[in-house]
Amino acid sequence: MVLSENGEVLRVAFAEDIPRVFTYVDYGNKTYFCGAYIQTILNFAYYRNYDIQLDYNDIYNTSRIYPLITNGFYNASLPGSVYTEQVKGMQFSYPQEFVKKCVMIPLEDEIPKYYYIVWPFDCYIWIVWCLSILAFSVLFRYMSSNPLKRYTLSIANKLPDSIAVLLHSPNMRLPSKYESMRATILYLLLILFGFVLHNFYDAYLHTYNLKPVFQKRIDNIDDLLHGNIKILLPPDTLEDIQGNEMYEKLKSILLVVYRPEFYAKINSLNRSFGYLVGGDRWSYVQMQQNALKKPYFYYSDICLDTAFKAFPVQQNARFLESFDLFIMLINQSGLWMKWHRHAILIALRKKYAAVLLDSYPVNPLELNYFNIAWMIWCVGILLSLTIFSIERLQN
Repeated sequence: MVLSENGEVLRVAFAEDIPRVFTYVDYGNKTYFCGAYIQTILNFAYYRNYDIQLDYNDIYNTSRIYPLITNGFYNASLPGSVYTEQVKGMQFSYPQEFVKKCVMIPLEDEIPKYYYIVWPFDCYIWIVWCLSILAFSVLFRYMSSNPLKRYTLSIANKLPDSIAVLLHSPNMRLPSKYESMRATILYLLLILFGFVLHNFYDAYLHTYNLKPVFQKRIDNIDDLLHGNIKILLPPDTLEDIQGNEMYEKLKSILLVVYRPEFYAKINSLNRSFGYLVGGDRWSYVQMQQNALKKPYFYYSDICLDTAFKAFPVQQNARFLESFDLFIMLINQSGLWMKWHRHAILIALRKKYAAVLLDSYPVNPLELNYFNIAWMIWCVGILLSLTIFSIERLQN
């Protein structure tokens, strides 16, 4: 790079953190830098005609890096730091992004296939449906006529009619010519109601059979504690969240690991743990699993930290004013988002991560798919045998 007229050099410490900052080798064995944070520094140096020196270092060890910035050995470090409190001899640049760190939780397994038969309606609809069977059986009993006295009218005799009408079953018995007008109108209204109910149920059941239905997501602290899912986070993130009130509630399931282990597990999408990550990291994971019918993770609303992320620089640095303006301009122009998305695409192309293809199996139905039907059948047989025994004893 070309030196400025004053011969100034920007010395920047950096550490690889996909997709924020990383290197890759392209055609011709040439090494390139990628990521929104490092592109900001590189383009600023080009814009101001500075030379730049990038040193690989453990920038997350702030107790070691911050003194090197305050005494002028480094001008800045990246991929930036959370702007929490002032450090003597050092200040932060214009905020690069607003960081919201929330818990990324592994998605629970799908519900059993045999449970799909009851899943289209919630429990309240099923309760209303069962009560409606009894209610309409009573109505049919007292609104139906029996002029020829061919059979005995009772509520029990009308139960099958009530079930058939509400299910819009082809076995439903339409009113005969001896029925009163009020009974005929009631039948017609219930047939329309059963038609609507049947079609909604059928459409939803087909939808669930085409796409898996998962168990209820964890979106509150109580469910997270009850699930006993260990949440991984690096040591520097722990320092940022210790002042949060949620930390005291969740510290029993928080597990601090060093960054190499943290990245190894999250890059392999290890579903044995949850992870405390920022929105940019989540967008990286989401792009990997975007094609899956059965995603591995989801981003919950349980957030433990919100802060600005900025570049730590030496106090009263001469380039800081123009650097702040440059950061503001690239954010407003959309360059920051462009660099971020480009970094994710490069990481996927260079196999730092892979787009996960769906391996969700489509298998033929098995007998256990009808488990609920077998349960109803068994309960019905037991109930029938009980009633039969009581009638025999009475006779």
